[in-house]
Amino acid sequence: MNDLTILHLSDLHIAWSAPEGYSKILKNLICDIKNQYEFLKWPIVVVVTGDIVDKGDFSENTKKAVLSFFTDLKNILKEKVLDIFLVAGNHDKKQSEIQKFFMQEYAKQRTPMESKFEELLNLSYQYYSDFSMLVEEIYKIYGKEEIPKSSYFVQCLRVTKNEDKKKHSSDGMSDDKGVSSFCFICLNSSLTCSGEDDYRHLRLGRKQIETISEQYHKITAIKSPELTFVLSHHPTNWLVGEEEDIIQNKILSPTEWNANILLCGHVHKRDAIGTRNNHHSMTTLKTGFGWPDAGEPHSELHTYSFYVFNLDLNSIDIYVRSTNDGGTFIPDFRFYGESYDAKETKVVYPIDINKTQAYHELSSSSQSGKAKYFSSGFVKKLKEYGRKLCDFQNSITGAFVQKRENFFFDFLANTEYIADGENAHKLADVYRLYKLWLLNKTSPAKERPPELKEFFAKNTDYIFRLFNIFMQTICTNMSIHLIPSFDLKANCPENVIRFHARFLSPDDNKYYQLCTSPYCERKPKPIDWDGSLIKAAFSSKRPLIYEPNAGSAHPPDPMWKNFITIIPWFQNNTIKVGNDNQPIITFGVSCTDTCYNDLLYLLDFFRIDVVLGDIIDSFLLSFPIDFELYIQKMCERLTE
Repeated sequence: MNDLTILHLSDLHIAWSAPEGYSKILKNLICDIKNQYEFLKWPIVVVVTGDIVDKGDFSENTKKAVLSFFTDLKNILKEKVLDIFLVAGNHDKKQSEIQKFFMQEYAKQRTPMESKFEELLNLSYQYYSDFSMLVEEIYKIYGKEEIPKSSYFVQCLRVTKNEDKKKHSSDGMSDDKGVSSFCFICLNSSLTCSGEDDYRHLRLGRKQIETISEQYHKITAIKSPELTFVLSHHPTNWLVGEEEDIIQNKILSPTEWNANILLCGHVHKRDAIGTRNNHHSMTTLKTGFGWPDAGEPHSELHTYSFYVFNLDLNSIDIYVRSTNDGGTFIPDFRFYGESYDAKETKVVYPIDINKTQAYHELSSSSQSGKAKYFSSGFVKKLKEYGRKLCDFQNSITGAFVQKRENFFFDFLANTEYIADGENAHKLADVYRLYKLWLLNKTSPAKERPPELKEFFAKNTDYIFRLFNIFMQTICTNMSIHLIPSFDLKANCPENVIRFHARFLSPDDNKYYQLCTSPYCERKPKPIDWDGSLIKAAFSSKRPLIYEPNAGSAHPPDPMWKNFITIIPWFQNNTIKVGNDNQPIITFGVSCTDTCYNDLLYLLDFFRIDVVLGDIIDSFLLSFPIDFELYIQKMCERLTE
């Protein structure tokens, strides 16, 4: 698998708590990450989205606590950790009174700001000197190969799949085969924060946006990364409206940053939010550890997350861990929602929803078809139904093979065989034909010896009867195997679902009952070709469900609320009637209640028309049938 694991920490608010170095709740965090170690697969990238310290406290004791925490984290992750990225938060900035004044002025400006305000904004970088020096020490603990010189930057990781090497690149990526590339865009969203109400007042500034864009295009000029991450302390909706629009466009545009994931914190919440336009999508993943002291009462939880990006599967496994009342980390079931049971420990999102077809487009006779989205319940039914379909095919195959092996013995037991015009059994002739049959039973009809061809020509009535028995076997096994357990009403299946097959009568252009479910008391009525769903299904070459295709057919008998019409696609299942080609054999499944619609959706999804066509083709390979003669014989029975 081509996977990448992100360990996402945010808002650690590390404060000195002598003599332990850092707080008990942070020690619980380290302990829980150690317990999750087996689930954290190589390569791991640690991402810390701001507020490493609390309230700008960069005292020596606090810095020692920070370095102790990250050293312990590195010792837990060991060789699995590939790299680490840290961005600045509002608590990582040395605050001043002048910041509060300029904050109001920044908020009044339009985007882009006047040059004098950009210059004032650039002065904010002096307030990150302590943060930058501390982050540099953390990077050295992790052996980071290229230490950023700014509080915002772009870096790419190039990772070989054999776990033996990593490469940084900020000067450009070569197009090496067998190397995965991941781009990290690290923003400083706290440049204009003042410690007051910053919501919708923050700016990145023109210089930061332009610098990030230049670095990104330089790095990705030769090869586009598999994934691009944007790291920010604040969610984008904390920016002033104009800059939020600019950043959203940069993130989603395929010619700009083309980012897939935004990782952020600040709000001390765990969340996963999808953003998309018609050609790109991005997922925002929030987490936040929170306040520094575990002993003080707080309504929120201490939270951290890790994500496994399955590139080959286009999926993200999202694991959220939060504290219980005792300060121990457990799976955050409140995040997972009611649809997840206690055994689930993750939520799954697509990496790019535009590359994910999360629905099945129901077969339609027109352009206005409907789609069935895959709910978790429907996916569970898909799994069950796949097994049931295999059981159905295996059962039919077993019954057919047994019938084919015993064909001559059954024939002799049920007919008075006359050979060469004489009125007595010629066992030698029978035995010779039997040996020819064993050698040629799976050969195409045109390649069989003349004697076998003659035998089948003389005994068409028996072969037709054998075919009808086989069709009944199909209907019976459909009713046994293809009714999912979740669709059956207790004790009365005959009242809810009917499987049946029909044949065409060219004389009146109607379809009559060939066979039906053995328990069903309500037999299929004749159906006219014109105005039927049979005609629409034959034209569209797909099985059609009545409900989404009601405009293409007359309504059914009032007792049937919905049904599916199936044209089995086997060789020679067509005949010319007037100017139309029409199917000879059709299948149908009818339901008395729309609560069984999922059964019809499943039959459509698994292309039951192709499945049945293949099954009948296997029969016809051993027992060729002249279908024009067959329907002539079947129509004669209608008048008897």
